[in-house]
Amino acid sequence: MTSGFRRAKPLQVDFAGPKIMAWIGIVFFMLFATASILAGQVGPALLFCAFILFGAYILIAGGRLELDEEGISDINRFGHYRILWREVRSIEFSRNGMMLLHGDGKRFVMYRPGSWSGPKRRAAVKLFESKINNVPVLKNSFSVKLLMHKNVKTAASPPA
Repeated sequence: MTSGFRRAKPLQVDFAGPKIMAWIGIVFFMLFATASILAGQVGPALLFCAFILFGAYILIAGGRLELDEEGISDINRFGHYRILWREVRSIEFSRNGMMLLHGDGKRFVMYRPGSWSGPKRRAAVKLFESKINNVPVLKNSFSVKLLMHKNVKTAASPPA
């Protein structure tokens, strides 16, 4: 016997803005690195290469978010990370467009909803806002900038 209950498909959002900026940065710094090498300036070329690697990291780490009634997931090339709405105790914002959902011994780092893109963006923002409506917010924190997820990894690689 099957039940009439069907689980809703998660809402997926992407991050077009940060990915476009990463590509622009990669091309921009690649041109400067090439010019530096041609001018015999190895030091600046190495610095530009570091910025190229940072842009590549943004592209690799910037997967997609999936939101459903139970929680939010970040699915990227490094793995599948998830925190449940009921686990979120506070929210922290940074000035660089990131936000951090704090749970008991957990951290979930993500782009702010203003950076989300895709056909389900509006529905995802509405769901997100409804789920975090009563969660305490800490604004303009500097600590979010370099934080990574903590204790929210569910899989080593993204599901197919």
